[in-house]
Amino acid sequence: MTLFRQLAFVFIGSLTLMTLSLITVYMADQREFIADQQEQQLKESLASLAIALKPLLTADDRFALDTLLSEYLANEELQGITLTHPNSSVIWQRSSISVHQNAPDWFSSLPLFSQPQHSVLIQSQWQPLARLELLGSTAQASDRLWTNILELLVTSLIITLLTCALLSVWLHYLMKPLKVICSQSEAIANYRHLPLIEVNASTIEFARLQRAFQIVGKHFNKLFDEQAEEAKRLQQRIYTDPLSGVGNRLLLQAQMERWIKDGSSGLLCLLSVPSLAIILDRRSETDYRNASQQLQQTLSLLVANPSLLSLVRLSNTEFALLITEVIEDELESLSHRIQQSLDQITPTPLEIAPARAQMVGLYSETPHEPSEMLALLDGMLIDASKSGDGQPLVQRHNQLGIARGRHQWFEMVETAIAQECISFRQQPALTLDGTLLHYELFSAIELPGEYCSASKFLPALEAMGKTAMFDRYVLTRAFERLSKPRSQPLAINISPYSLTDMGFIRWLKRTLNQQQPLGKKLLLEIPESAFFQQREEAMLACELITTAGFQFGIDGFGRHIYDINYLTELPAPAYVKLDHLYSQRLDDAQQQDLLVSLCRTARNLKLQIIATRIENSEQLRRFNELYVNGIQGFVSHSWEEAHQL
Repeated sequence: MTLFRQLAFVFIGSLTLMTLSLITVYMADQREFIADQQEQQLKESLASLAIALKPLLTADDRFALDTLLSEYLANEELQGITLTHPNSSVIWQRSSISVHQNAPDWFSSLPLFSQPQHSVLIQSQWQPLARLELLGSTAQASDRLWTNILELLVTSLIITLLTCALLSVWLHYLMKPLKVICSQSEAIANYRHLPLIEVNASTIEFARLQRAFQIVGKHFNKLFDEQAEEAKRLQQRIYTDPLSGVGNRLLLQAQMERWIKDGSSGLLCLLSVPSLAIILDRRSETDYRNASQQLQQTLSLLVANPSLLSLVRLSNTEFALLITEVIEDELESLSHRIQQSLDQITPTPLEIAPARAQMVGLYSETPHEPSEMLALLDGMLIDASKSGDGQPLVQRHNQLGIARGRHQWFEMVETAIAQECISFRQQPALTLDGTLLHYELFSAIELPGEYCSASKFLPALEAMGKTAMFDRYVLTRAFERLSKPRSQPLAINISPYSLTDMGFIRWLKRTLNQQQPLGKKLLLEIPESAFFQQREEAMLACELITTAGFQFGIDGFGRHIYDINYLTELPAPAYVKLDHLYSQRLDDAQQQDLLVSLCRTARNLKLQIIATRIENSEQLRRFNELYVNGIQGFVSHSWEEAHQL
């Protein structure tokens, strides 16, 4: 229970007890007052009636006596009148029925009032004529007391409600700094980035606490920023060329390995830019670095997702360019735009480059043999340079499958969905002791004589903005699997382009709310690239998923290590899956340092870390030393090997 509620309950309870006490005291005081008043009225009625009866008794006028007593009984608060002769014989006796006009029966039945009874002897010249006895009624007293109590209750209720409203406003004002402190303490407990919010403290104690939390928050944020900056520096040291500021050969090697592992289509180019040699020789290294980075920025504008592009310096005039998830329909226009970007680099308006810039490329939908591809590109660049026409040259590399354009891929996916030709396979993610975390669901199209994994056709769907159709189908099938008895948790990859489709987001929100009982079994994986290319949409999707009672994970974690502060702006993910680049070349000391820094940052944020593309026991041993929480890959199919570790 919150402090606000506790204080509110204490104040409201105290106010209620005080009000009840006042009502009790008031009721007792009113009861005594009404009883005394009734006694006084009964005595006055007795005296006035005795005076009125004396002449009637002397004249022995029975008719007038009966009329007088009947009217008195009907009009006064009396329950009975008895007139007796001195010899005890009854002259006149009658009683009335008490009628309650206001008080309920249960209240009137309470023994609040004793029934008053008084008598007087009527005399004439010291001779007794008769004895008059009046019996008072408690009904009228109960009605009056009930009316007074109701008026008091209504007044007390109004005052109590107004007091509670004022009390609530005052407590909200008083607790406002405490709410800020609580949000900061929760961020510290969850290892999230602290919001440094300045609020005027309402008390001296809150002011001291706020100052203390401001200091702690600044140090905490500084520590996290330093860890993120350390990871960024390590990546730059490993994969950045110091002269040009773009990628180095290690980055090319790593990105080509990733490209081949993913099996997606892509374009590998060699770029010859002689103008850069003149800039380096005649100006300075700073100008060369600026020109190289300007080239990288210009090329990044040519693709929808800059994270799919890698520019690497091979020599002072030669660069390698790798763009993954390229559709064959885009090759011609993309190659000409790359060539135009190269032609824009000139030493100065007055200087002429010794030769024109040249671009050659190999396009492949099934990349393999990186050394062979680079050798072919080198030969193509020599031949193209001899011609000197400055036209881009792009060829297809040994194609192992059927070449299709984006519209053909889209029609193929539509047909596969309509004919239920989408197949699924599961890959387990395990802890290092072999406990199952979840299964990741992979999809593919199976046609007679042809098998197409998602990495083949998804780039075409993403280029057309049509991934929502496929993701919706996969999620529907996943819910069908999870609805079966004894089903295991499933992780489903969501394309970042689906997150920009408002129709898909509305469908996802409605479906998740309908499937809330499966919230512990379904995990939605969002690629890290989405938090850079579709940041707002990805953030909104994460909030939508957690609000519906489901969990999400981040796939490809560490691919964009130059900025991991986005983690502090998200609801806490269930896990992060390391990019499979970190599962290769584990003997490289520099990459090992980068991996250690990345895992330390994730652990400091209390995030569960899962290593991917684990294929042998040596990789298992290395990641065990890094204290990752789980592994996934071909080796995870063998529970025995994980147990042996």
